Amino acid sequence: MMMKFLLAIISLFSFFNSSLGQEVKFSVCDNCWDPDSLGNHRAVVQVSTKGDAAKVTIPWRRRDVNPQDKTIVVHTENGELIENVSLGTISRESGEIFFEPEAGVGTYYIYYMKYMTVGRSNYPTVKYPPFQTNADASWLKKIRSAKAAKTSGIQSMDELNSFYPMEVIATQNEVSNLISKHKGNYIVFPENRLHPIKMPHDLPYRWIEKGVQNKLSDSAARGENFTYQLGVYASQQDLKNVNIEFSDLKNNAGG
Repeated sequence: MMMKFLLAIISLFSFFNSSLGQEVKFSVCDNCWDPDSLGNHRAVVQVSTKGDAAKVTIPWRRRDVNPQDKTIVVHTENGELIENVSLGTISRESGEIFFEPEAGVGTYYIYYMKYMTVGRSNYPTVKYPPFQTNADASWLKKIRSAKAAKTSGIQSMDELNSFYPMEVIATQNEVSNLISKHKGNYIVFPENRLHPIKMPHDLPYRWIEKGVQNKLSDSAARGENFTYQLGVYASQQDLKNVNIEFSDLKNNAGG
């Protein structure tokens, strides 16, 4: 097996028989909106200056591919749809959105990853509709002088659909900086059982925040099967023929 610049995910079991520049908060807003019509994710945006057009950069750190091909929906705080919307630079790391702040200064919601299900009910297929602008041509001319807005948070509609923290990607610059500080061919990330490793092609931002660790601290009850993980990142060369070796788990006293 060969993986270039991928994560090899190893789940290990031990048996215990003795004692983007811009940082935003990711959170859950339980059932605050209808996911069937708007999807499971939104950015909370604050407009602080009156104007005909607002511009916001959302540091969403998405794990899905081709976000530029997927629709964006903008609502006022009261849930009114805003028609005058335009997209700037869209990437997996962040998205640049222009919109008309019809309600003036205040909070706006930008929904992304809106989906639709097609096919049979017992075997549905999820698709993401493309962005289609209904913006007025005269308004589009005004985005050149758009006022800056700010992303104050990113929300998921429930815990099940939350990407935080293990599906929130690190940026390319963050990964490059990490690699520059660790010259080995591989970087190993110990991770506890509460945060399952899910992304085979991206590093989670959680590991950038924590930095490279050479140990893992946790606790387990007497007699329980304890799970932990090692994420191996092939930072310099291909990863081949991964083998796992086990040894006895002993404390400093030899017990």
